[in-house]
Amino acid sequence: MLKMLMGTLTVDVYQIYRKTPKTWTKKALTEVMTYDFVKETIFTDGDITNIVPALTNLMEFLGKNDLLDQNKTDKYIRFFEEIQPEMLKQIHKDASANLYKMISEETVKRQLDINDQERVHEFGETFFAEGGFEGLKKYLDKSDRKSTDRAIDDFLSRNSYETNDEEAVDEPELLNDPKQLRKAAKNYETDAERQYLNNDHILKYGNHFWNMEEAKRYHDQGLELGLKLYLKRRQYGLNEDISKSDVIDTVVQMVDFFYAYYLTGPQKWQTRNMLEVGGSFRSHTSDEGMSILKNLIRMMRNDHITTFEHADALIDALLGQSSSVGSVGFSKGKLRRKKKKKKKKRK
Repeated sequence: MLKMLMGTLTVDVYQIYRKTPKTWTKKALTEVMTYDFVKETIFTDGDITNIVPALTNLMEFLGKNDLLDQNKTDKYIRFFEEIQPEMLKQIHKDASANLYKMISEETVKRQLDINDQERVHEFGETFFAEGGFEGLKKYLDKSDRKSTDRAIDDFLSRNSYETNDEEAVDEPELLNDPKQLRKAAKNYETDAERQYLNNDHILKYGNHFWNMEEAKRYHDQGLELGLKLYLKRRQYGLNEDISKSDVIDTVVQMVDFFYAYYLTGPQKWQTRNMLEVGGSFRSHTSDEGMSILKNLIRMMRNDHITTFEHADALIDALLGQSSSVGSVGFSKGKLRRKKKKKKKKRK
């Protein structure tokens, strides 16, 4: 649990406030602990009461072993303890009122295909009729069919990939609201069952081990980066009529690929790794796909996700001459493997 907590804090605080663990603020920690821990993370009853103690013990360990300045660890411990009451209040409130989250958990448990709207509605009708979510009675009377329908429709709308291009998701306001951008990006998830977690991946790279929660976080970051790049397509010179799904899918699959084979997220992509696969991308990726990848790195540079120098090195590695490793490529937003051509036998 501790690894998941620190991973969420580190990634989300950086994404929203561009703060590293050495520069965390109470405002940034409050945002993640009272929203992300509440809305985006599933805890058991036992886990909930151990969140702050676990974080506090880690800070004490870091301070005693001079891994983090003692004044900072003391300050962070104080922040965690001050934020805890509101976090617990929001978690318990969410547990009894967040229909979407509860329905989502139940559909995962029952292995339902959320794209099968008829079956999901069937599940909702049956589950509520059988007294599901007993603690929700004050929010949802079983005879209130409209409330049930709204809950199921909300779940489907948040998870369905079929999104109208005229929706408000294309509104400029999203670019000024990181929290809303993250929420909107999840509407474009095409892999609701998270099959990407079962794809080929290494188990260890250097001293780092593959981690499911980390893979999920970086995948979600890919969705956000993809949507953001689409919304900024004019600024980065992408085709005005480029498909939203092509942009998002290309970015997400790039992010998934780097984690699967190098166990790194966008913030830590290495030039040497990009050199290894750059030739392969150039050989098997459409011009449009390469433009998306190049401008993704440009956007990461401008958003300070990486430095200017490092971004330029990554772009050079992606576009420059290097030996092709493997045969993985992107074409119109889809990751594919190119079949080897059979050599013709000489007569």
